[in-house]
Amino acid sequence: MVETPMGEVTVRAAAFADLPAIRQLYRDFVLAAPRGYPVMDGDELDALVRALAAQFLAPTPIFCLLGAWSGERAVGFLGLEVGERAVGRPHRVVNAHWLYVVPEGRGQGIARRLIAAGLDWLGAHHPDLTQAEWFAAAGDPQWTRRGFTPFLTRYTAPISAFLQPAARLPTPEVAAPTEAVSVNGSPGNGHRPKRARTRTHRRPEAPRRSDAE
Repeated sequence: MVETPMGEVTVRAAAFADLPAIRQLYRDFVLAAPRGYPVMDGDELDALVRALAAQFLAPTPIFCLLGAWSGERAVGFLGLEVGERAVGRPHRVVNAHWLYVVPEGRGQGIARRLIAAGLDWLGAHHPDLTQAEWFAAAGDPQWTRRGFTPFLTRYTAPISAFLQPAARLPTPEVAAPTEAVSVNGSPGNGHRPKRARTRTHRRPEAPRRSDAE
């Protein structure tokens, strides 16, 4: 428990009884930066509660939901999940789904305390993990300003867009071909491939037996 301008703030793991408060925080989180896609409404907030409840019952701890509380009021939350991919190392990473603090609680170290508690949970349950990944809203530069590097851009379009005639679809840009340089044991071993040689004359043929006679 830490004293802040909001009063004493406690960070702890959320439980079933906290789900209504987390639902409200998530609603505030969505409304703070409204996006048209994916659609978020009351039904989706209820779906969030059901998904979180299912994670509480999971036999393996791969999901972590932490809340920050000022008295009886929830003032922030963090959701982490361990994910796996079949192709591409590292195969196991931690995905940071949500990190939110109410506006009047910002600048008081609450987010840092939530992250620290999340790292403690990772160290206790998944000490082998070394990489974190998270989504950011399109056009939001805050993570690059903080020195983090994006690695993937996600797009969306209705399926009907791909049913149009090919002439109406935008033509992707194709990079100009470049001369390849092979390395490390591949053909050329780091040198540019040599051009094929062409003969300008033929060697004289040896006389045949019938000609010498």
